[in-house]
Amino acid sequence: MALILLLTFSFGVLFGFIISLFSAIKGMRKRSELMRKIEQQTDDIEDLNRQLTEANNQLQVLQSTQPQHYLPQDASSNYSSDAYPILLG
Repeated sequence: MALILLLTFSFGVLFGFIISLFSAIKGMRKRSELMRKIEQQTDDIEDLNRQLTEANNQLQVLQSTQPQHYLPQDASSNYSSDAYPILLG
């Protein structure tokens, strides 16, 4: 009787271990997949950041080569909001 009880308990422990092993393997695979996605997103963010930096540098170069046109202080008062009345129909 004790031998049957011991064998039943041993098989229960063995099957429990096998079942938990499969779920542990599944969890490790899922974590690995998520880590790959995070690495891919990090690479994409770094690439987009590099492109944004390059575009910003190009914009600064273009702005520095363009002539700057400023309105004199006196001329800015000629463009008041009262110059063009709103027509109500």
